[in-house]
Amino acid sequence: MRSFIVNTWFVLLDRLGYAVYAFLLLFLLAAFYPPAEVGKYQYALSISIIASILMQLSDDKIVKKFFHSKGVEHTLFSVVALKIALFFSLFFFLSLIFLFGWIPTEIMTLTLLLTVSLGIVGISHSLQAFFDYKSLSEKRALASFLGYTVTFLLQAYLIIFNTPTLECVAVLTIVGSCVTACMLLVFFYNIESVGKIVKSLAYTKEIFLESYPFMLAAVAHIVYMRVDLLMIEHYMSYSSVAFYSVAVQFLALGALLIYPVQVAIFPALAKNGDLLGDKFRFFYYSFTRLSTWIGIVLAALGYFTADLFIEYLYPVEYKVILDFFYIHMLSLVILYNSILRSSYLSLVNLGKILLIAQLTALGLNILLNQFLIPIYGLWGASLATFITICFSLFISNIFYCKSKWIFWTQLKSLIFPVSRDTIRVVKRAVE
Repeated sequence: MRSFIVNTWFVLLDRLGYAVYAFLLLFLLAAFYPPAEVGKYQYALSISIIASILMQLSDDKIVKKFFHSKGVEHTLFSVVALKIALFFSLFFFLSLIFLFGWIPTEIMTLTLLLTVSLGIVGISHSLQAFFDYKSLSEKRALASFLGYTVTFLLQAYLIIFNTPTLECVAVLTIVGSCVTACMLLVFFYNIESVGKIVKSLAYTKEIFLESYPFMLAAVAHIVYMRVDLLMIEHYMSYSSVAFYSVAVQFLALGALLIYPVQVAIFPALAKNGDLLGDKFRFFYYSFTRLSTWIGIVLAALGYFTADLFIEYLYPVEYKVILDFFYIHMLSLVILYNSILRSSYLSLVNLGKILLIAQLTALGLNILLNQFLIPIYGLWGASLATFITICFSLFISNIFYCKSKWIFWTQLKSLIFPVSRDTIRVVKRAVE
C-alpha cells in the first residue's frame, strides 16, 4: 500500500507540475496578449499535440508490459530506438499537413516549434516508463519539475518585461523539454540496479504492433478532445479558441488525479492472477465507485468556485466562460468514472474495443461539433465534448460482450455512494 501511495504521489506531482505550468502560461498569455493571439497559440498547440500522437506507437502501457514479461535490460533499447524513429517521422507527417494547406501560414513556425518540444517529451517517455515500472517515480517527477520550472521562469520573464513573439515563447518550451530529458538520463545512469542494457532491436516490431491499436485509440481520443478548438476557429474566431482553452484548462486541473492513479495501479493489475474472476470484478467496482465520487466532489468544487477564479484571474472578456463551464465539470465525473477501463482492456488484450469506441467517438464528435457550434457557439462545443466522452468511456462498453460488465459497474458507481467497505477493499487490493 505504501509503495502504491508513494508512486501515485510522485506521478501526481509530475502531472501537477505540468498542469500548473500550462495553467500559469495560459494565464500570462491571457494577461499580456490579446485573446486572438492567445487563440493562435492554443490552435498551434492543438495541431502539434495531434501530430505528436505518432509517438504513441510505443505506448507506455505496452512498454511496461514488455518490461514485465521480457525484462527491462532486453527491452529498453528497442523502446528508445522506436521512439527516436517516431520522432523523425513527425516531421514527415507535419510536412504533409503543411503541403495540403491544413495549417494557416501565420502559425506554421509556431506549430513546428511546439511539435519539436512535444517530440522530445515523447522520446523521454521511454525513461519515464522505466522509472514508473521500477516504482521510482520521484526521479521523473524531479526531472519534469526542473524542466517546467526553467521553462516557465524564462517565459514569464520575457512575457512580463518584453512581450515577445509567440515563436519565442515556443522556443523556450523546447529548452524545458531538453532539460527534462537530460535530467532523466542523468538519473538513469546513476541507478546501480539497471544492469547492462542489451543493444538489440528484437522487440521493436512487437512493441510497435501491440501499440498500434492503442495509438489509433489515442488518435481518436486526442483528436476529439482537440478538434473542437480547430472547428471553433473555423466557425468563430481565434478569440473564441482562447476562451474555450481556458475552460478546458480548468477541466485538466480537475482531472489531475486520473493519470497518476492509472500509472500506479497498473503494476498491481498486471500481477493479478485472475483478471476475469469475481474477486477482481469486485475490486474493480470498489475502485471505480471510490474514484467516481472523488470526481463528483471535484466537479462540484469546480462549479462553485469557477466564478471567483474567472473574475479575479482573467480579463473581463473571459467571463463568457461561465456560460458553458458547468458542462466540462459533468465531463470530469465521467473521466473519473472510467479510471480503470483502459488499463484493464490493455492487460486482457482487448485493445480493439478501445480502438473501435474511440474511432466511433471521433466521428460522433466531429458531427456534433459541425451541427452544434454554428448554432450554439462555445456552449455547443462543450456539449459535443460531453456527449462524446459519455459515449466513448461509458456507453460504448455495453455493445461488447466482454465489456458489458464494465458498463454496469460504472453505472452502479454513479448511483451508489462510497462506503467504508469500498475503501477497505481498495486498500487491501493495492497493498
